[in-house]
Amino acid sequence: MTEYTVHHLVSELVHSLGFTDKINEGALCEEYSEILNKSRTPYVTSKSLPVSYIKKLSEASPYPEEFLRKYEELKTKQIREVDPLLTLLYKIQCDEKLKNLLVKDEPNKINGYPLSNEKLNLSGKDSQPPGKDVQKQEKDEKSKKRNVPQGIYALPLWVNQRKSLSWDFKQEPRSDFIHCGPIGVLPPNVQESRLIDDILFCLVGIDGDYVYSKKLDEHEKLFLVDDTTNVALKLLVQNMMPMFSHYSTIMSFVERNIHYEQGLVNHALSAAMRTFLKDYFVLVSQLENQHLQHNLTLQKLWFYLQPSLTTMETIANIASILTKVWNFCIFSMKVFKS
Repeated sequence: MTEYTVHHLVSELVHSLGFTDKINEGALCEEYSEILNKSRTPYVTSKSLPVSYIKKLSEASPYPEEFLRKYEELKTKQIREVDPLLTLLYKIQCDEKLKNLLVKDEPNKINGYPLSNEKLNLSGKDSQPPGKDVQKQEKDEKSKKRNVPQGIYALPLWVNQRKSLSWDFKQEPRSDFIHCGPIGVLPPNVQESRLIDDILFCLVGIDGDYVYSKKLDEHEKLFLVDDTTNVALKLLVQNMMPMFSHYSTIMSFVERNIHYEQGLVNHALSAAMRTFLKDYFVLVSQLENQHLQHNLTLQKLWFYLQPSLTTMETIANIASILTKVWNFCIFSMKVFKS
């Protein structure tokens, strides 16, 4: 700990105690920092644990090589608490009675966390029903499991369970018969109007009646159009299908990286993608307005979408590459652990 760190901590302590109104804060901090630096005992690393302690603990560990590597790493960083902690673990390892007691206490834990005195009623008072403090503690424990910073709660489970909250395509089993019948029995002008409706839905992540998605794997979807569609109209719709795929890839990446444990870089990248998607949604709303006024055809729709197609493809490629890298890292970690 440097003298600047000591001075900063002393300043924070003086400010918290409220002494700044009575005396000069700067002079007081300088005085106490000097006293603390003089009275501070330097940490001597020459004294180390007996080799027998480390050997016995490594033999008892399920991963002895990892244990020794981590011990050497912590000793190199001069962490003071390493030796006292290993001494305590060594004494526990040597005391069979204490080990048996700890093993017997294992069933008294809930979800991997020990019961508090309040739950065990060790204080002698009548137990009280759980209140806001207990609920807050449970939220904190859930946040710790997901590596969420303290004071920031993890997203609830229903965010992932309620699929309708997603702006990506919701995968539901489709019936063999569409409720409105095959589109091929309709006149070409009516087919075009129905197809434009479905395309506008697919542009914002909603399956249509005649243009819909089919999930291939976790991150890829195949888009299909009704087989009875007029050939010329079907070709125009197929030209626009890459836009649906790009939108799905981008939205999947954004929704997956809204969690706090994904890190600031992923948050910033997702925020930038969402900023672009706002302009994209404005374009879709303008196209929908044209369709409601009966001024939109498939040729016009394809013409208006072409300028955005290249940009969407670039952003989707970035999201796809990052997703593949992330999946590869997870797979490599599982291989190393096994």
